[in-house]
Amino acid sequence: NDENTPRIYLELGQLINEIKQYHLALQNYQSALDIYQKQLSKDNIRIVSVLNYIELVCKHMGNLDRAMDYYRQSLNIYKSTRSKDEDHLHRIHTMMNLALAYRDKKKELDIALNYLTKVYDIRRNILSNDHSLLVNILIHIANIYYDNDFNQALEYYQQILSIEEITHPNDRLNKATTLRQIDYGHIGNVHEKMNNLDLAFYYFNQQFQIEENYLSFNHPDLIKDFDRSLDIKKKQNQSEKANKLCQEQLLALENILGMEYENNPRVARILVLIASIQEGKRP
Repeated sequence: NDENTPRIYLELGQLINEIKQYHLALQNYQSALDIYQKQLSKDNIRIVSVLNYIELVCKHMGNLDRAMDYYRQSLNIYKSTRSKDEDHLHRIHTMMNLALAYRDKKKELDIALNYLTKVYDIRRNILSNDHSLLVNILIHIANIYYDNDFNQALEYYQQILSIEEITHPNDRLNKATTLRQIDYGHIGNVHEKMNNLDLAFYYFNQQFQIEENYLSFNHPDLIKDFDRSLDIKKKQNQSEKANKLCQEQLLALENILGMEYENNPRVARILVLIASIQEGKRP
């Protein structure tokens, strides 16, 4: 009945968790929870703090189903005790984790979207419209729609880019970070699948140009994005333009690399692409 006992279990759990002995940490957290559930009312907010620790350790252990169960328990307590505190940070964080769990583990995208939309609405009421946390949620929402509803996905991607233009008008590095979160030209992919090939080329090419200033010189994703741009030109039967893009890249690389030009992997890949264009097929 000592009120300090559950606190001791929690502190022990935290110490053990730091050395990654998750099963033992979980035992201590569970002991604290068992005591609190006997001492306190079932909707006492202190129970949520223990559930938070258990959620995290279950996630570290790869037991996402169990973590989801504790996420739901936390939300049920908030629902009954904090209806006037809709913006509580842990509640938002728990809803976000549950949404991503439904997306990644259960593939239940409608439920994931429901939670993500709730998180977005709550945060929009307490943050500025251009806040980076809102952008992060919009990216998650857009990426879910990407597999099911191109038009809706495109709407969210455009909203994300509009926010980035407002908040970072001259910051190419920050824009590149956001574009990488969208996952390498998802906007271009959407336009390509909708047969908007000019727009697809624009976004793939924009991605490539931004990442030239963001990634290491020989990063494989630079060729990946450049290759996507060429694919569009080939789909448009514009082989001459595709070849011109390759020649421009070779000239730029020669000016940069000098003596190292002939042995550079980017140069080698572009030469292969030129050969494939001339042969009328991909390598």
